[in-house]
This record gives sequence, structure tokens and C-alpha cells, in this order.
Amino acid sequence: MFRFSDSALPPKACLQAFGWMLRGLKETYGWPGLTGLEPVALIQLLERSAKDRSEAELVDRVDPLIRAGWMDLLAAPRSERAALAAAVAGRIGVTASALTPLADACRRSLALGFGERRAATAPARQGQQGWIGFAIATILVAAAGFVLAVEAGRGRLEVVGLRERNQSQQEEIEKLEEALAQARNSLQQLESSAAAAVPASPPSRLPEAPPDPWPMDSQGSTTFSSTERWSGCETLPAGPDLPRPGDVWWPVIGGPETLEAVRRHCRSEASTTSDGRTEVARFPDLEGAERFASRITADPTHGFIFRVGEPTLF
Repeated sequence: MFRFSDSALPPKACLQAFGWMLRGLKETYGWPGLTGLEPVALIQLLERSAKDRSEAELVDRVDPLIRAGWMDLLAAPRSERAALAAAVAGRIGVTASALTPLADACRRSLALGFGERRAATAPARQGQQGWIGFAIATILVAAAGFVLAVEAGRGRLEVVGLRERNQSQQEEIEKLEEALAQARNSLQQLESSAAAAVPASPPSRLPEAPPDPWPMDSQGSTTFSSTERWSGCETLPAGPDLPRPGDVWWPVIGGPETLEAVRRHCRSEASTTSDGRTEVARFPDLEGAERFASRITADPTHGFIFRVGEPTLF
């Protein structure tokens, strides 16, 4: 069991915020449904219900209090609170006088209704009734126990449903990750095969800088029409690629020195990747990307090499 010191207890503002969080869950699952959950199940429900990082951190801070019996202390009638506060405080190593104001602040934020408070305090009044009152109280307690059992069952069913939905989503994510890993392995194998198939150039012909693929005249201008398109570029659709969420697209990329030439002779929407390479186009299938990369590389009017890059999940 995690143990605090009085000075290390969560501040009052933290417990007030936790009361507001419980209040929202109470409106969905009912107070009996929350108090009927085991501490571990309640913590899991709170973690899944956290709307942002601050609420997730809040659940982490009150986790030891919940495991020590915090919900019993919140639900206890006034006559039993002192004893329960002492019991909870003893489990986590603090004094009851330090814990009681925090429980009161959390209880005020929780804002239990009249019916909820009466249901919580009914057992403390049974000993004060006569024989007739005792019989009526017994019936009421039995009915309340049935309602609590139904509500607790409903709360547990909700938790089970949440777990099943989360498990289904996790399985879908794992399938997508597996498909991406297989695609990445296939791509690496293709790149290795392509690299092995390209013959090495003689050392004497390797330039120190990338060669200018465009013949220049004496005035410093290219010697061909700026409207001349490379092989394969005429089949590209006009406008930018518009993938939908969940799509996997493969880019065709070239070196940084190809950007201006690609925009002039293949596709004006060509862009630059984060590592400085030129992205000519994207394709929703690997085969289409490979065919396009092969055709544009084979065009005899330039000396560039284009290949299929890493796939992207949108």
C-alpha cells in the first residue's frame, strides 16, 4: 500500500477537481454504480474517462486514496465519517485531521443529492426505530440492496463493454501496424534489389558535384522547351494528392537537385520532404508508385534516378 505523509497529501484543489470528475461519472453510471465497483475497476473507469492529460494525472494522484477506501469515506453517513477517516488515514500513513478536510472538499464538489445522502445514512438510523419502524427499514434496506445490486451490475457491464471496445480498437491498430511493417519490409527488399541491379559507374566518370541534366546554350539557357514533359508524367492527375484518413500512400522521390526540373517538366505541385528530398507524387498503391518511378527514371532527357519512398499512414 502506498503511504503518504501529511505534507505529501494531494492539495484540497486536487480533491475538489476529483469530486467534479466523480460528479460527471455519477450522472452517467449512478452513485450506487460507482460505489459498487471494486477500487481497481473504478480506477480503470476513471482512466478511460479522463478527457485530457490533467485529468489522467489527477487519477494517478488519487489512486492510492481510492485503493485505501476513499469511496467508502465519501459515501459514509456523518456519524461514521470520523471512524472511517481514521481507518483510511492509517492505511496510507497520515493523520485523520489532515485527511478529513480533503474528504469534505471532495464531498462538496461531488454534490450528492438528497436521495443519495438518505440512502447512505439509512443504515445509521435503523437502530433508532421501533419495531414497526424496524420492519419498514428492513424492507427499505432490502429494496435498496436490490437496487444497488442492479446498479452495480450495470456499472460492471459498462466497464466490461468499455474494455471490449478498447480491446477491439487495439486489435485493429495492431493489424494496421503489422500491415505497415510488412509493407516496409517489402519496400526495403525492393530497394535492395534495385540497388543491386544498378551497375556501378566507372570511377573516372564520377563527378564531384551532381551534373547539370539540362544542356545549356551560350546564353546560359536550357536548349529544350520548358513545356517538354518526361515520360510517365502525362498520366498524373492535376492538383495536389488528397488522401483520406486511414489511407496508406507511397511517395515517389528524387534527390534535392531535381526539384526545379520536376516542377518544370513533370509536376508543378512537387514538394520537398523534411529531409530535403523532392517528392514528385504520391500513389495509393505500391505497384502504381513503382511503375511511375521506373518510367520517369527511364526518360532519356535527364540523368536523375527516382525511387519509391517510405509509405505514409494518413
